[in-house]
Amino acid sequence: MRDHGEKPEKVAEILAEIFLRSFGGRQETRYRISRKYFRVISKLRILTDAYVQKVQVEMMEIEPGYALINMDKYFAVLPIKNFLSYRRVTESALKAQLEEFCRSMNIEYDYSLSDKTADHQSEED
Repeated sequence: MRDHGEKPEKVAEILAEIFLRSFGGRQETRYRISRKYFRVISKLRILTDAYVQKVQVEMMEIEPGYALINMDKYFAVLPIKNFLSYRRVTESALKAQLEEFCRSMNIEYDYSLSDKTADHQSEED
């Protein structure tokens, strides 16, 4: 294995192609890949967080978009569209949870949810 490794774009393409292949009795569904096999694909002896993050960014750029999740001993690959059906945390649910947390920790509640930041606005879109 080479020390400089494969380009993150190439690793992302390979992982996306694996997603499309049929194995384990399934096709085009989430899968996991061991760190060992990820190192084989990347042609690296040591996977750095920076390298993995570059591959994660490249995975999101490939249509239809994929998430690469580092699970320590392996990586999970799944299409971003899977996240669209996840339930969204509402302001009232977050406020209730934060208030309960603060009460249980005996600390003053000091979270402001009324400030509409750029992040908050993009979440609403």
